[in-house]
Amino acid sequence: MSFNQYRINPGQAVSNFKGRTDTPKAWPGTAVSTWTNGGLFGGVKPVVATGGTITDVDGFRYHTFNASGTFAVSDLGADNGIGIGGTEFLSIGGGGGGGQALYGQANAAAGGGAGGYVDSTKTVAIANYTITIGAGGAGGYSRSGSTTDTGFGGTQYSIGGGYGGGVYDRNGGTGGSGGGGGNDADSGNDNGLGANATNSSYGNDGGNAITRGAAGGGGSSTDGGNGTYQYDYTQQWGGPGGSGANWKSLGTLRGGGAGGGGMYQPGAAGSGGGGIGAKGNANDSADPGTANTGGGGGGGCDTGAGITARNGKAGGSGVVIIRYPI
Repeated sequence: MSFNQYRINPGQAVSNFKGRTDTPKAWPGTAVSTWTNGGLFGGVKPVVATGGTITDVDGFRYHTFNASGTFAVSDLGADNGIGIGGTEFLSIGGGGGGGQALYGQANAAAGGGAGGYVDSTKTVAIANYTITIGAGGAGGYSRSGSTTDTGFGGTQYSIGGGYGGGVYDRNGGTGGSGGGGGNDADSGNDNGLGANATNSSYGNDGGNAITRGAAGGGGSSTDGGNGTYQYDYTQQWGGPGGSGANWKSLGTLRGGGAGGGGMYQPGAAGSGGGGIGAKGNANDSADPGTANTGGGGGGGCDTGAGITARNGKAGGSGVVIIRYPI
């Protein structure tokens, strides 16, 4: 009886048994790590990074920054369809503040515009990237656009939203999205104009005031609505804020403009974090923009007694979201 040398030779690799060299995945020297994550059995080897709140959704890893921080990359992965080290990101600036209505003049102020909405890509290196989250602009008499821009790595910035027009300055301010036009009864020309977005690729324009109906601020998807006034004071309504957008189908709208103040009907908040305008005859105050949406702050309104309701509110802070395939 003869012996089969392949069965008794302990030095013979299993993968070469009877000359079988077509099974490289079985080589004992092949590291298990190469069988997954872009190896023999796996998909694309992903970017490896830390920072922000990390969630995995439908084959992508998301890093959400609600506050300033660091996106730290330790591995660039493989070509994932965006390129080696390729990421997609959303950056939204802080929303603009709503305007303040002039006390005792039965007028209304406008809603602030949403922060600039930047949807882009960035190829990263093995490095630390600074994430800056812009605050919302102040509301009321000192209303302003966002005081700090939102940025990813020092080169990609989203500017803040424009302020809403109001007392002594009826026109809205420009920004990521433009602020709406308010009115100033003492000016002799109380119909303020909405401001344009600084860059139409990243935002939309604020609406215009119409005979003491203050306008809404622009949103990331649509312009702010015009104010309305028909027949009598019961038809003085604030315009709605412009709509926000749903980034990469995450299910959360962001970048909404704010509603303008109205004597009898406030301007509706733009979907995506904008604030509702004030209702003057009920002394109902405006709402601020929602934090980490870049939503604008609602505009104020006053009948002569509504000291609280005449103040506009602050815009919401910005946000940065980074994603890559896993």
